Amino acid sequence: MKKERREHFVFFKKLREYWKVPRYRSFIILGGYFVFFGCIFLYIHVMDSIQVRPISEASKKVDALTVLATMDNYEYSYEIEAVGISGVSHYTISGICYNGQDNFTILNDNFYVENDVIYSVDGVQEITDILPIDLLLIRPNQLYQALQGYQSANKVAYQNGEVKVTYMIPVSMFNVAFLQNIMEDNLDMIEIVTYERENQIYKIDLNLFNLMKLVDSSLQSYTLQIMYTNINNIQAVEKLPSSS
Repeated sequence: MKKERREHFVFFKKLREYWKVPRYRSFIILGGYFVFFGCIFLYIHVMDSIQVRPISEASKKVDALTVLATMDNYEYSYEIEAVGISGVSHYTISGICYNGQDNFTILNDNFYVENDVIYSVDGVQEITDILPIDLLLIRPNQLYQALQGYQSANKVAYQNGEVKVTYMIPVSMFNVAFLQNIMEDNLDMIEIVTYERENQIYKIDLNLFNLMKLVDSSLQSYTLQIMYTNINNIQAVEKLPSSS
C-alpha cells in the first residue's frame, strides 16, 4: 500500500513539473481532450446499442393476431349459447386441426372440413345447416380477416404477461351463409375479445347477437366462446380401429 502511494506521489510530482513547461502543458491538455471525447463517444455507442437492439428485435416479432391467421396445429372447443323466446339452447363443439385436417364433433355427430366445405363423416355429404351460425365463419383465418377490419379496439396488458384485446367489428364485416346480404346502412357492432399468452391467442369471446338476430329475430342473445389448446403441440393424429 505504501509503495502504491509513493508511485502515485511520484506520478503527480512529475505531472506538476511537466505542467510548468508550456510545451508539455499543451500535450497534457490535448491528451485530456482525447480522453474526454473518447468517453463521450463510448457512452453514445453503448447507449445506442442498448436502445436500438430491443426495437429491432421487437419489429421482427410477429403479433398474436398474425399467428392466429396461420395456426393449423391445435385442438379447439366452441361453447355456444343462444337465448330466445322459446328458451336457452346450448351447444358444445370439440375439434382438432392438424396438418390441414380439421375434424370436429357436435351433438355426437362427426364432421370434417375440406376446401372450406363441411362434410358429414358418416354420410360423406356436404353440410350447410348444422347450426344457425356458419361454423366456417369462426375458423382462425376467417376471424383474422374480420379482426383486421375493426373499427375500434382496447388493449389491456397484465403483469403476468397476458393480454386482452376488445375489438368492435361492424356487422357488415361478416358474410353469413344464411344471409344473402347485410344492408350497408346497418351500423350495428359485434364485440370480440381475444386473450393471448406468450404471443398466442388461446381464447376468444364473441357477442354475436347483432349478427344472429338478422338470422333469427326471436333471439335475445347469442354468445360464443372459443378455446384453443395444445397449439403447435400435436405430433400425430391417427384413427384407431373399432373395438366392437
